[in-house]
Amino acid sequence: MAKNNVLTQGKKAKADVASREGRLEEALTLFKSVCQLSPSDAEAWVKLGLVQKRLGQFREAEVCARRAILLSPKVAFCHHVLGVVLHSQGRLDEAICAYRKAVDLHPEFPDSRYLMGCALHESGCLAEAILAFELAVTLKPDFPEGLGDLGAVLIDMGELERGMAFLARALALQPGNSVVLSNMSNALRLQGKVTEALDGYRHALRLAPDSVDVIASLAG
Repeated sequence: MAKNNVLTQGKKAKADVASREGRLEEALTLFKSVCQLSPSDAEAWVKLGLVQKRLGQFREAEVCARRAILLSPKVAFCHHVLGVVLHSQGRLDEAICAYRKAVDLHPEFPDSRYLMGCALHESGCLAEAILAFELAVTLKPDFPEGLGDLGAVLIDMGELERGMAFLARALALQPGNSVVLSNMSNALRLQGKVTEALDGYRHALRLAPDSVDVIASLAG
């Protein structure tokens, strides 16, 4: 039994390294082996699901995430990963439910709050998305994605000054973020500052020449 446990832990460690380094097929094989050796290991199942999600194997990833939840229903990360897998498939209502469960179990986990905000935004629930993003950036102030998306939703809601303040914080952390630059330019255009907006769009386009959104904004 002890020998089997040592073997399992060794394979998990190798799988973690392979996953971090982007060797996904190797990580997939190793995590599958760990799950066979230790079928009650929720951590192995959820990590297998994450690798499968990265490989585009969404059905298999969902099965693994749900298996992990059955084994460890009070572990927030298992619900978080299920949310990520469902979100990737466009199953927004289900993803939001999974993220909610994750934050209920772990209220101070900013990533679940942020991704819940993204799913709510995509669902058109802007007020709820703002609340989720606000909580995420309160928990993690140096969170450029959270700050940028919060700013973008506020601008969609017509709160230009407040939205631009969050976008400015995001740009201070990540000056080369073309999406945030484009959103800032959108706000400037809405304020009638056309020249500044065009300069921003051009800067964003230099950073991301193939961005359809930036090209469309600049053309408009």
